[in-house]
Amino acid sequence: MIDLLEFLKKMLTAPGLSGYESPIREILQEVWAPLTDELSVSKIGSLHG
Repeated sequence: MIDLLEFLKKMLTAPGLSGYESPIREILQEVWAPLTDELSVSKIGSLHG
């Protein structure tokens, strides 16, 4: 189980300007990895799980 407050702090303080969302994607990958069999990133940077 993740600490929701810590997760929100990470998401709200990470840089993520439009077109440069990789820091946000990396946080989501870290949280989602245990919840899914496979994660992938598309050519345009979208995270799929």
